[in-house]
This record gives sequence, structure tokens and C-alpha cells, in this order.
Amino acid sequence: MGWKSGSGMSLIEVVVAVAVLGLVTVALLQLFLTGNVFTAVAGHEVAAANLAQEKV
Repeated sequence: MGWKSGSGMSLIEVVVAVAVLGLVTVALLQLFLTGNVFTAVAGHEVAAANLAQEKV
């Protein structure tokens, strides 16, 4: 499917583009959520280490 002058995108091209964009968006959101969980866990570990340091 080549581009002809004056013609727009076909429905199939639009559906494929939206599907690819959706997959990339879901992957990036999953990456952000996983990073957020790791950051929260690390924060708890730092708080525990600081508490242990105070006790010692």
C-alpha cells in the first residue's frame, strides 16, 4: 500500500497504527507502575535501615 498523492490513510493502516500505539502505551504504563512499586519498597527499606541505625 503506497502513498498516492492526494489520498489519505486506509482504515487498515489506521487500525494498525492505533494498535501499535496502544501496545507501546500499555508497555510504558507497566514500566512506570513497576518503577513506582520498586521506589516504594526501596523507601521502606531505607526507613528500616535508618531506624536500625538509630537503635545501634
